[in-house]
Amino acid sequence: MLSRLCGLSSTVFESCSKNYVRLVKCLFLITLVFLTVPSISGVGYVIVRTSRPVYYAGDPVVVIFQSTHPADIMGTASIIVSGPAGTVTAGTANVFGGVTYQYTISGSFLSIPGYYTVRVVVDIVVETYEGSASFQVVQRTPFDFTVSISPLTLTVKKGETARFNWAVTYSDPSYEGTVFTWDVSGLDRSMRVNVARGVLDIATSDATPPGTYSFTFSLSARGLTRSATATLIVEALFDYSLSISPNSQTVNIGEEASYTVTVNLVSGAAQPVSLTLTGLPGDISYVFTPPSGTPTYTSTLKVDASSSSSPGSYTLTVTATGGGIAKTATATLIVNEKDFKLSASPETITVEQGDSTSLQVEVKPLGKFDKPVSLTVSGVPSGVTAKFTVPSGVPPYTSTLNLNVALSTHEGPYTLTVQGEGGEKTHSIKVTLNVEKKPFTLTVHPEVEGIKVKVTGTLTPPLPGAKITLRYHSHTHGEGEEGETITREVNVKPDGGFSDEFTPGTLGEWDVRASLSDDEGNVIAVSEGEYFTVEKSFVNELSLLMSRNPLILVLPVLAIIIAAVAAILIRRRRKIRPGPMQGPVYCQNCGAALKVEDEFCPSCGARKS
Repeated sequence: MLSRLCGLSSTVFESCSKNYVRLVKCLFLITLVFLTVPSISGVGYVIVRTSRPVYYAGDPVVVIFQSTHPADIMGTASIIVSGPAGTVTAGTANVFGGVTYQYTISGSFLSIPGYYTVRVVVDIVVETYEGSASFQVVQRTPFDFTVSISPLTLTVKKGETARFNWAVTYSDPSYEGTVFTWDVSGLDRSMRVNVARGVLDIATSDATPPGTYSFTFSLSARGLTRSATATLIVEALFDYSLSISPNSQTVNIGEEASYTVTVNLVSGAAQPVSLTLTGLPGDISYVFTPPSGTPTYTSTLKVDASSSSSPGSYTLTVTATGGGIAKTATATLIVNEKDFKLSASPETITVEQGDSTSLQVEVKPLGKFDKPVSLTVSGVPSGVTAKFTVPSGVPPYTSTLNLNVALSTHEGPYTLTVQGEGGEKTHSIKVTLNVEKKPFTLTVHPEVEGIKVKVTGTLTPPLPGAKITLRYHSHTHGEGEEGETITREVNVKPDGGFSDEFTPGTLGEWDVRASLSDDEGNVIAVSEGEYFTVEKSFVNELSLLMSRNPLILVLPVLAIIIAAVAAILIRRRRKIRPGPMQGPVYCQNCGAALKVEDEFCPSCGARKS
């Protein structure tokens, strides 16, 4: 072994023993070896691993190793690979102990799928160090990928930038890091697109039209193109308009004025807008209803001058604030002094034809008004009488306007104008009078007693004192002739009832019908026709005849009276004139004596002869 350390053959070594100098040199070298390599006694090792546990067929394998031999000694490392195709030495390298080395191995022997072992053997002349690691070779999946984008929908305002995130999923993790080219379609030309790793930024501008944009994001690599779609909604910036109407109003101290404030949405997503008012003195109050809202909306501005003592002209400034935008609109309010005000209650009244109604007219002073005010009314329809209970007075006062509506008043709405005049001021108010048709109903019921007909009826609702016309018509007449018609009038009682007794001039079938007319003769209610029959009999004929000629009934009575008087006179004459003497009279049947006055025999009952 010493001859090996010295690099000499045994023959040369023996010759060195003969040479002292050379012997000392060899001993020195031997001593140096044993002094400097005391730690390698026994078996050393090499730390070995690969860059990953699994490789695709044909991929280079990176072997990472570190020998544990002394750092100042250089050795030779052999990298040996064993696999399904056998064992091959992939290469060698000079290495120092304690230093980490990487060695890349490649070749067709790594193209067969399976399990492999790589061994690293380090030879430092006096000792051998060894280590190993295992890895797997698998068949590679064909290149492919998918693209995803999020969020799927994003909303921005015009001028803002929308940021989307994108990601790629590979068919195999080994394709990670592939370089792609990208493209975006479906956006407006005014938009600017920037693509970075995993990020897609779309910048809109003031020129970008608001709307919904469905766009496609595409990536291409190795001849493949994959896409994902998303939606970008661009909203216009919020804006609104403000207006007030009317532009000017005039009120008196004590009155109220109303304005309509309109807030219209012009563009963008609606945001709440609130309203405020300036320009009024402290004794005039106001209120917005509602005070805020989301455009488009309207608000009623009511200005109350009932407590005001500040006549004059005022510029009202309405300020709207919302969405970081403030807008104003102006109107004028003129407040007059020392006046009066009219009001009516109710402002609309409804009455039926033939009835009465009323309303209250209130006259109030405004400020220190103290002049008399006279009331008049116009627009009263025909057939209606109108009268104020208090036609004139110094405010404050209340007057009742009584309205009497005739049956002849046409139905419909009428506008009455109540006017007040006083202190060189004139004001008027409007009230509505609705005249409705009276829903009258008439019924009749005839009853026949002999030749007399009793008719009863009802008017609903009652109209006491109204005249009802009864029309009787005969249906007994010759062919081609018109039956007899008789018209009679009766008055309505307080309960709505009415009655009549009628003796027809013709026996047979009749009908009766009732009607009600207004003051102008217009028929406003008619009953159904009711039929009745006066029987044709001797008694009825005689009764009818006597009803027509009362003397016919008197003459028979006179004849009877005359006949009775004549009979009495004749009897009296007979008693006064003496008759011839007669003897006793006997019954010829039984012989019994009979008296002069006997007509029959009291014994046998035979007639006196």
